[in-house]
Amino acid sequence: MIRTPMQVEGTWDQIASLAQSLSHCRLRLTVLDIYSDNRPEDQPMQPLSERFARIRDENPDAWNDVPSDLADQHDHYVYGWPKK
Repeated sequence: MIRTPMQVEGTWDQIASLAQSLSHCRLRLTVLDIYSDNRPEDQPMQPLSERFARIRDENPDAWNDVPSDLADQHDHYVYGWPKK
């Protein structure tokens, strides 16, 4: 008998709460980045400019702490590399 695999997605705590019911199963674990895009495949990706506009509209003060040279020095801010 072939069974269809069950897919479970959630936080570690949510999945751990199912441990007892899954104890007899073989598992495959995929860890998703918290920023992964979990949109349905039939929903088009939102342009980055629209995402930034939404953040700005939801919290106008969110950009106050963004360095003015972020675009030019992104490697410094993301990876800690020396500024160019």
